[in-house]
Amino acid sequence: MSTHILTASYKEKTKVVDGENPQRWRSIVSGTLFILGLLIIIVSAGSLLMDPQTLPVKKVRVEGDFRRLSPESLQTTVTEVVRGGFFNVNVEIIKESLFQNPWVYQVTVRRIWPDTLSVKVIEQTAVARWGEQGLINSQAEFFAPSKQTFPKNLPVLMGPVDSYALLLGQYVRIRDALAARRLQVSGLTLNDRRAWQFELVKGPSVILGRQDVDRRVARFTDYVTTRLANRLSQIKLIDMRYTNGFAVQWQQTSSGTVESGQKNHG
Repeated sequence: MSTHILTASYKEKTKVVDGENPQRWRSIVSGTLFILGLLIIIVSAGSLLMDPQTLPVKKVRVEGDFRRLSPESLQTTVTEVVRGGFFNVNVEIIKESLFQNPWVYQVTVRRIWPDTLSVKVIEQTAVARWGEQGLINSQAEFFAPSKQTFPKNLPVLMGPVDSYALLLGQYVRIRDALAARRLQVSGLTLNDRRAWQFELVKGPSVILGRQDVDRRVARFTDYVTTRLANRLSQIKLIDMRYTNGFAVQWQQTSSGTVESGQKNHG
């Protein structure tokens, strides 16, 4: 009797499981077909959006504060390289084309729905000239535009290759030290022997040498400019490589005078 009951129960459970199988498979098939259909829609939509004929770029807007760059020329450069539609325009090619102009420092490209590109260009700011070769920006980076575009009255820095930051930093320190005396530095040189020399606007060249440069600048500022304030334009050269003194070479004579101290060649 008990065996009969167990057998009946097993058959009943088997029927229930067998009845559920078709419904479960229908659910799996429906879900799979839905996912496949969704993928087809996504791929088709992606292909449509990446088609250059879909939402083509019709307007290019160039923005920036320009002194050396021409916004019209920049816009022409961008327009000539724009390829594709709104979603697949190649931003990197646009940037590369603009960076061909050395006066371009930074470029940002932004899409504006539905057919416009906004291109923001930041122009280089030159703070010094690097000999006759190029210019230095405020980040001590070298760039070489056409010489006809060099700004006038920039200080001239000269030194070993890749010493831009060193020269610019030293120039700023000397410039700031002399600002209180209303003196302007027109040039700074670091030669192969690592010796420093700077030039004043409407004034002499000043030899600092290799050692105690900051101390010699301070001595020049505090002592020399005070004693010779009204005669600097008559001086050709001042040599600060003397212990507690300096030597002067006047414009009208090749002879020099030493105020005090012994010469230190460093």
